[in-house]
Amino acid sequence: MQQVLGEVTDMGEDLVDLIATCQRHTKCSTSYCLKKKKGKQECRFDFPKPLQPVTSVTSQDDGEPEC
Repeated sequence: MQQVLGEVTDMGEDLVDLIATCQRHTKCSTSYCLKKKKGKQECRFDFPKPLQPVTSVTSQDDGEPEC
């Protein structure tokens, strides 16, 4: 059976993928994104992002989620 693009087959797996895409990035290290701000190590891309009162997912031109 061919999977239709956009079809949710495993809600848990899709949710984990979405959160991983929108709440963090994969190259987290002191040489890449972690910088000291006011004596505290923080991501220069401001991850994790603050929570929103309403859930929304928008897409970039390439179809990837824009967070």
